[in-house]
Amino acid sequence: MIRYAVLAIMALLVIPVFAFAQDEGGSKLGPIPNLSGQYENPEAEFKIVLPEGWTGVQTYGGFVVVSPEGATLDFKVKQDVAMSILPLSKVAYIDSITKYSPAPVEEDQAVCSITDASYTTINQVSVRKSIQQCDEQSVYQKSYAVEIITDKNYIAFVMSAKTAELYDKNVAAFEKSLESLEVKGAQDFRSSESSLLQLQDSYPVVTLNEKKTDVLVNSNVPVTEFGFDEQKKQVSFHVEGKKDTRSIMVLEISKVLEGPFTVLVDGKPSNTFAAISSGDAQFLRVYFDDAPHDVTVIGTKVVPEFPAVLVGVLASVMGAVILLSRKFGRRA
Repeated sequence: MIRYAVLAIMALLVIPVFAFAQDEGGSKLGPIPNLSGQYENPEAEFKIVLPEGWTGVQTYGGFVVVSPEGATLDFKVKQDVAMSILPLSKVAYIDSITKYSPAPVEEDQAVCSITDASYTTINQVSVRKSIQQCDEQSVYQKSYAVEIITDKNYIAFVMSAKTAELYDKNVAAFEKSLESLEVKGAQDFRSSESSLLQLQDSYPVVTLNEKKTDVLVNSNVPVTEFGFDEQKKQVSFHVEGKKDTRSIMVLEISKVLEGPFTVLVDGKPSNTFAAISSGDAQFLRVYFDDAPHDVTVIGTKVVPEFPAVLVGVLASVMGAVILLSRKFGRRA
């Protein structure tokens, strides 16, 4: 059961397969068959209208799975398309993120990457949205996750599909379901998660366009040797390891670089990162094991001295000034 739940969200959250162990918080919610229509979880204090025509089950702890083809308690059966709802206590969520132990070595492991992610709102609820794509080794090749933090819980809503075509066919129904979401005690996701994971702020200073600028770094371990190479379009730094603890670093990358991004860990390409948009800013979130590492983030472009929008405005203003000066010059 636990492995099935994680298959839907493991790469979206960049968390190993074993991360979401059963919540020890003592949930009293048990199995409910034939779920459809409006669903309410009184412990996690949310309700949502499930996609029309999708049916499924609630298992122990309030974990829900529904599908256009139906779902049962037999989690050996993988639906072509499935929507999962995973509520966790905050303690369980913190443990799932920060506790590190080596994953079992498996042949032909799926390679997944996050193609789009953002901090946004749904029905006035602060969320983190992520879209993931995986190669042919994965059971589900495309997934869409929405995460919420409340004053009591962490909740993930995930739609996963075996193919990109099935994803495209069903994503509208999933998004319509999300529009009905009502959550009690929802908090700002980015700041709440930073507090939960005890990420500490630092502001290393770099030189960009011959000017000094500080870059926000959130991390649960020390980040040292921070440097920026404008010519190579890259940021580099050293991350200290902490035994049995997964290292997490969030970098406000939009201060210096524009993507798409490549992340090298000890010189080797890594896919344990996500570029997450938040308004005009973009954050690069990177996970590491419990060892120290040298990290390089390579961007596509260096952030220009003036934003493109501002350049456009200035060009329009200058154009207007030139036209007016010519007009009044002729009159004179």
